[in-house]
Amino acid sequence: MSIKSEWKRLERRLQEWWAELSRRVQAETRKAETKAEAAAEDAEGRAAPAGLPSPSLASCWEGSNAQTRHMNELSPHFTEGQVSDRLDWAVERGCNTVHWFLANQGDGEGAGYSPYGTGTPTPGKVDAGSVERMKRRIAMARKKGLVVVLWLLADDSSKWNAVLLANPKAYAEDLKHCGLLDDAAAVVLGLEMNEYVKDRATAQALADAVRGVYGGKIGTHHTSGEATFSGLGDLLFWQTGTGLDEAAIKRSVERAKQHGKPVVAFELARNPQRKLAQAALDAGAVGVGNW
Repeated sequence: MSIKSEWKRLERRLQEWWAELSRRVQAETRKAETKAEAAAEDAEGRAAPAGLPSPSLASCWEGSNAQTRHMNELSPHFTEGQVSDRLDWAVERGCNTVHWFLANQGDGEGAGYSPYGTGTPTPGKVDAGSVERMKRRIAMARKKGLVVVLWLLADDSSKWNAVLLANPKAYAEDLKHCGLLDDAAAVVLGLEMNEYVKDRATAQALADAVRGVYGGKIGTHHTSGEATFSGLGDLLFWQTGTGLDEAAIKRSVERAKQHGKPVVAFELARNPQRKLAQAALDAGAVGVGNW
């Protein structure tokens, strides 16, 4: 074999070796980049949702004293048809937002459910059927053009709230891993949370746990006129006393804005009150719950 032909054979092998080495380096680089992206997403939570519409219009209660509780529509005590009808009612009113409890032991019509089933929650052990029902109804709302705000804790639920607040990281991670936060426009830590969250450290732990898995806006809500934990959220869901007129609602919203957060005038009455809701919007609220 001539020196020339041997050199060409060696050159070809070197080229093949180099090509294979380059391919392996590129594959390992892509693998490392994918792993880094996954780690970053895991650290920062899912990409930030689109957030609330502007303004966010919801109607969460009906009846003379909130006998009909639209916030509880993830409950197994309502059929799919009932939930669909209630969502249609909201759309017909001109709403673009629904607010739903994820865990509610005893607050009103349909109470007694969570992602863990209908008994006392056990963080780390979600109930597959409950999760699928919730995800199905969230998808139903989205198809009807409504954004969904999820509330982690309900009022009148002291036993369940104590369990979930004792391990907020596990609760938040359960919600992330089962996909319940994927289509949430915002997450509110709890309804009237100053009643059962007894110290700032507990509230901080819950807020930190949610921020660890969710990239959207977080809200706080308190009893009438209070804003104890507002500094932990991005949005302040504001509750006034009942029986106020439009001028008083405007003054109340102005006070709420002094806490330095966008204000959702969430609970102004126990039933739809369009004029009061509009007064809150006129005063600068970014959303309402009594449309």
